[in-house]
Amino acid sequence: MSTPLRVLIVEDQEDDVSLMLRELRRAQFEPEYERVETEEELSAALEKGGWDIVLSDHGLPRFNSLQALRMLHESGLDLPFIIVSGSIGEDLAVAAMKSGAHDYIMKNNLARLGPAVEREMREAETRRAGKAAEESKQRLVRELEQAYTLLERRVREITASIMFTDLEDSTQMLTRLGDEENQTLLASHGKIIRQQLDKFGGQEVKTTGDGFMIAFYSARKAVSCAVGIQRELQEFNRENPDRQLKVRIGLNLGEVIKEEDDYFGSAVVVAARIMDESAGGQILVSDLLRQVADGPSNSEHKYLDFGRRTLKGFEEEEQIFEVLWQPSA
Repeated sequence: MSTPLRVLIVEDQEDDVSLMLRELRRAQFEPEYERVETEEELSAALEKGGWDIVLSDHGLPRFNSLQALRMLHESGLDLPFIIVSGSIGEDLAVAAMKSGAHDYIMKNNLARLGPAVEREMREAETRRAGKAAEESKQRLVRELEQAYTLLERRVREITASIMFTDLEDSTQMLTRLGDEENQTLLASHGKIIRQQLDKFGGQEVKTTGDGFMIAFYSARKAVSCAVGIQRELQEFNRENPDRQLKVRIGLNLGEVIKEEDDYFGSAVVVAARIMDESAGGQILVSDLLRQVADGPSNSEHKYLDFGRRTLKGFEEEEQIFEVLWQPSA
């Protein structure tokens, strides 16, 4: 059964066209063709499209195969281009191949035409399949990027428990101890806090002067971490009576905006303002965080009503509770 083949032939001799068509039919192709011999005709044919292959003589009266090849490339069509000529030399043939021609055949050896067309049609199909696969891949990548962007936009707004800590009287401590001893003491302070946030799954967002901003995805663990920090600091202070570390801690739960490794939003500001209400050794939390952390299965900590406070920058009062972390007498 013959294979349909749409051939664009760049040739000025009808007899040579007939010979090429004969060889294609011998190779079991059923060619449908158009012959062109000027740049204008070639341009119109390429614009019309629908071709499977281009066969081009090299030396035409008004232009040549290299110009025809350039026009094919400029059209954006990915078609096999075979030079069929009786006048092209070896050097020109090599230059044409380097420029993107797929083969060249001498007119006195047209028996090669059928097999060459068969080969180039197979390779063209392979290229088309590869291109289709790459386009499908790129389309999938774009779809995944769009989905990721949408997901990222959604997860930027999350619920988190935010903790702020602050080392009380750090300026006076620096004045009293001097730079070297002060840095040693600050290192101990940082080590204690980081050990506890690692233990309870906290994320160190940033340091804020002599304190920390820490995020948690569990309100209960946030409170447990704060208690762990105060208890470790209490032990440190017991062992170092002249090197006291007094840290105040504030926590809040709410919707925050996460951008890269930082958190923003009013819930973050409220946590910082709650810390401002505390004194060294205290843990203050918002009512919402307490309710979530102190659920039916999470009642390991005790809370004391600290009263309602008007926090700096906010009009409405905030109900605050103190975490009772020291064992009862």
